[in-house]
Amino acid sequence: VLKVLIDKAEPVVLSKKGEEMLKEALEDVKKGKVKKFKNVEELIDDLHK
Repeated sequence: VLKVLIDKAEPVVLSKKGEEMLKEALEDVKKGKVKKFKNVEELIDDLHK
């Protein structure tokens, strides 16, 4: 069994605005307001629409 050691990352501290944006994004995910793409090219094409 292959094992990999990863250094522990420092906790991320968000601004008030960052916390609000993260909360909104997580609520959208819970509501299913997400899109799935087969590859990064499809994602980029959708962003340009």
